[in-house]
Amino acid sequence: MERTESTRNNKFFQRVRVGIFCLLIVLEAFILFQNIRWELVFGAVPSWVLVLVIELIFTFSNFLKTFVLEEFRHKITCYVIDFLSQLALTLIVNSTYLSAVYLLMLSEFYMSTERLSDCIGMGSASLFCFVATRGIAAYYFMRAGIFDTVFACLGEIFILIFHFLLVNFALHVYDSRQRMAKSLQELDESNRKLKEAYDELAEVTALQERQRIAREIHDTAGHSITTVIMQTEAAKLIVERDPEEAKRRIIAANLQAKNALEELRQSVHVLAGEAAEESLKDSFDRVIRESTDGTDVVIRSDVADIVCSSEKKRFLTNTLKEGIANGLRHGHATAFYVELCERDGQISFLLSDNGAGSDVEKMKSGFGLSGMYGGTERFGGKMEISSASGEGLEIRISIPAEGRRATEAESPDRAAGATDGQTPPAAAEGAKATAARANDGKNPRNSSAEGAKEESEKTGGERA
Repeated sequence: MERTESTRNNKFFQRVRVGIFCLLIVLEAFILFQNIRWELVFGAVPSWVLVLVIELIFTFSNFLKTFVLEEFRHKITCYVIDFLSQLALTLIVNSTYLSAVYLLMLSEFYMSTERLSDCIGMGSASLFCFVATRGIAAYYFMRAGIFDTVFACLGEIFILIFHFLLVNFALHVYDSRQRMAKSLQELDESNRKLKEAYDELAEVTALQERQRIAREIHDTAGHSITTVIMQTEAAKLIVERDPEEAKRRIIAANLQAKNALEELRQSVHVLAGEAAEESLKDSFDRVIRESTDGTDVVIRSDVADIVCSSEKKRFLTNTLKEGIANGLRHGHATAFYVELCERDGQISFLLSDNGAGSDVEKMKSGFGLSGMYGGTERFGGKMEISSASGEGLEIRISIPAEGRRATEAESPDRAAGATDGQTPPAAAEGAKATAARANDGKNPRNSSAEGAKEESEKTGGERA
């Protein structure tokens, strides 16, 4: 068993050590007065002088232990001196105070050592040497009888053993109380830090929730209102030339405004955890439909039905809304190309437009773009924006997938074709058209968007 540092060095035990030192001086004085004799020892030295010298050595050693030395390993030499001094006193004097001196010396040792094994060793050595020396002195020098000598030794043995048990038990109880008090203090400190961490976590969680709500409102209402503005602006331009078409676009704007209100309600349900299930492809189709109905905007899409979590689905849908809204509002784009697929365990999202473009280095990172970057980082993906003045803009996002495409799960033949490396016809034709436009010298970034615009105008001409 080890004692704590506070047990060895705190103020209470230092006061006890000072008290032991003072008691030792008093007991040494009593022993000296009891043994003032003028008999010569070694033929020349009076016995009391020898006793005084031994006591002075013993006192100086205890002074060093009490007031100078602090660590136990530095006191070992002093304990050896104390032990030898007491053995010498036991041999040359006959005093009832010797046992008390031994007990005080051992008490100070028990308080100073860190290990119980040291206490056992010191106690056993002191017991054996003190009893043996006391017995030899009583039998040979004091001429006591064998029975008296044995009886006195047994009494000393009982006193030393009882002292060892009593002092070490008291120290053990004190150490246990100290450790318990320290544990309770550490527990209180841990609880305080835990409460502070909980408060900080609650504050961070509340801030994240506010940001999420702001993103939901920004992505849903911002996109829908942008579409309404585009429809009303288009109607304003043609109201005199084609009133019927203007009327149709105003009606579409009205429907879009109603859709915006419905989206806000859906956002409230999402925040409350009561959102209705909708596939990712359906969400993309709805956004594309809302963006093109009643406007001159053309959006060409190649969207696979991918299974993913509701958080990723909401993030990708809001990214599509924000990208289209930014292209319309800032880039004045008229055509977009959207691609969503899963390859190599990654969900790949692409949105390009034929807008005015911008220098990426000078592009301001507003709330929408920061939300895109933050969401991509949150899901462990990467996001790239490429653009140049007059060359449109392209957004590429790649995030880890969570499952197979729904169409692959439902159609094994199609899944087998995909794994064989075959490209779906529509995607292949779109890729060929994009490559052809790029070879003709057109900008590869907005070639898909321009292709969507050309296809829309061709379809419109055939209908007319």
